[in-house]
Amino acid sequence: NCDTDGLQAILDGKQYSTATQAPLAAGRRAAELVADHLAGKTVPKIENLPAETVTADNIDKWRDACTY
Repeated sequence: NCDTDGLQAILDGKQYSTATQAPLAAGRRAAELVADHLAGKTVPKIENLPAETVTADNIDKWRDACTY
């Protein structure tokens, strides 16, 4: 899921796709929600982050985000 091994496997033709579950984006959003909660704002009980399918066709778009 959006890691360097998966991206390399896609480039090598060993894997068709993976999904974006970028930890940096998840951590950033979690920090925002904590800050909102501590500021007295109402926050959602569940927060779904968008996910995209990563394939050879769009792999360049995700190289920086998928680095763990």
